[in-house]
Amino acid sequence: MKEYYEILGLTEEESKLPWDSFQEICKKKYRTNALKFHPDRWINGTEEEKKTAEEKFKQLNEAYSVLSDKQKRQAYDSGIDGQWQDAGGFNPFDIFKQHFGGKNPFSDFFGGGWDNDNNFQSNPIPRGDDIDINITLTMAEANNGISKQIQYEYHEQCDECHGTGLGKNGKIETCPHCNGTGMYRNTQRMGFTTVVTQSACPYCNGTGKTVKNPCPKCGGTGLSSKKKRENITITIPVGVAPGETLVVQGYGEYPEGGEGVRGDLRIHISIDMPDGYAFSNNYGGIQYKMEIPFYDAMLGCEKEVMFPSGEKKKIKVAKNTKNGTVYSHQGEGMKLKDGRARSSFDVKVTYTIPTTLSKKQEEILKQFKNITENGN
Repeated sequence: MKEYYEILGLTEEESKLPWDSFQEICKKKYRTNALKFHPDRWINGTEEEKKTAEEKFKQLNEAYSVLSDKQKRQAYDSGIDGQWQDAGGFNPFDIFKQHFGGKNPFSDFFGGGWDNDNNFQSNPIPRGDDIDINITLTMAEANNGISKQIQYEYHEQCDECHGTGLGKNGKIETCPHCNGTGMYRNTQRMGFTTVVTQSACPYCNGTGKTVKNPCPKCGGTGLSSKKKRENITITIPVGVAPGETLVVQGYGEYPEGGEGVRGDLRIHISIDMPDGYAFSNNYGGIQYKMEIPFYDAMLGCEKEVMFPSGEKKKIKVAKNTKNGTVYSHQGEGMKLKDGRARSSFDVKVTYTIPTTLSKKQEEILKQFKNITENGN
């Protein structure tokens, strides 16, 4: 399989289709991937994600410019390199103009086009709804980071219309009620005053488009009525905090009508702290209230304690330890995002004096009193 075919996601069987059929599937693959990797889709991504998307977008347009042209494709399949390249350099946005008559083929989706200086201007891409789920981590999982399998549900694309929302002979038309603006104006006269309000058009749900002859199975939404349950494995980073939200891009709901990109999966984090453990500050500090018998505080002892890392260690409680004494272990608190701990893990010793005693305990306590007062 040639590289350009792989870039567009074309299978070997699809590459052998007659030209007209191949051209149609090639265009469909291109539209899907162009939406996925268009730079606007990654405007809020990391620098690495932006760079990757830009490179894939460029490769995608380069591959499409060759495979969608019969002569260029034949030259490419024959191993004649460079016949399709422009001497002035390759601009991925030129593909939009070359193959769609100078009009942005995704204007219905990006809402943009080319300005007078031949620069492409666009608005955010339509996307499906986000999906919100809650997960609970143990203290050690939050501290150390973990790969975790989670389950969530989403609506698949309709298998009857393949997500387009169109039935037989169906097509997408401009909404006649808002003239494609997606906004509905309502004018009311109140005495001598005219009040004009704007809201999302109720006839097209603010999309500016209506479906003629919608798919009978999904009613034109392009989405199945039943939700699919899916398991995915996500990476929980080191030092995740309670109340934090992790975002997995592209795992939310599909957009209605099949055009656009999926929403995101938003994972809301809570941490199930063991009994006696609590955050003491916003910098990863943890305090553990350790209850011990009063005689252990008087005589001194060793106790096994679980640290935020999940490791169990023995700590020494000195003789004659006062109630409420705190033993601080610097740098042992919860890790932060950089993988380092910036706060302490504090163990607060508490104990209570018993209010009821057995006869034997009373006898021993009387002996203790006698020794203390009389010295024997």
